Amino acid sequence: MQFEPPNSFLSRPLAAALARCQLIAACLLVIGCGEVDRSCAVRGEVRVGGMPATGVYLVFHRSGETQKSVASACTKQDGTFSAALPEAGTFVVTAFWPTVVALGEDETTEGPDRFRNRYRDPQHPAKSISVSPDEPELPPIELSL
Repeated sequence: MQFEPPNSFLSRPLAAALARCQLIAACLLVIGCGEVDRSCAVRGEVRVGGMPATGVYLVFHRSGETQKSVASACTKQDGTFSAALPEAGTFVVTAFWPTVVALGEDETTEGPDRFRNRYRDPQHPAKSISVSPDEPELPPIELSL
């Protein structure tokens, strides 16, 4: 079962964008953690109220260096995400979950953050994570409205 707010829907442009994200994420997962470039591909799940959440944007920042992001991801319909981080280490994760407003058949725009900006500040992140080259699977990120 998937958590979706009332009156929400996935328009064709948003579904196409999510499909592109999935393709890029799949390519990044094939790369994995490398010894030459030290990058790490990670994956995980975002839950809101215990249910998988679709369309949550995640931004990763090195712990202690929160002014600049190093990677980002968007959750798929099942709440999962993948991201390519520059290296193993400790990161803070911020989150933004926009409402979706359809303006027409081929035009979609995003509205206000459902979390009311609670998880957008890297100084007060949604989660702090430790990334290891040996363990690409992150624990679930549990958030609340």
